[in-house]
Amino acid sequence: MNACWILTAAMVAAGISGPAPEDRMLPVPTCAASVDEHADWHRAQGFTAQAAKSFALIIKEDCRQSAG
Repeated sequence: MNACWILTAAMVAAGISGPAPEDRMLPVPTCAASVDEHADWHRAQGFTAQAAKSFALIIKEDCRQSAG
């Protein structure tokens, strides 16, 4: 599990944010997606623009490190 999913789970568990029921089926962006695509996905899940961008940057760094 990468850092983004850990943070997302913690925020949803704390009731800070979470997806609307109709957005739960959105496809999760892959590592090939841009930072903006990842941020857009997180915005659709109910996160603020700032949190979405932060998560997107974390994901892209995680992808970069995973790629070696």
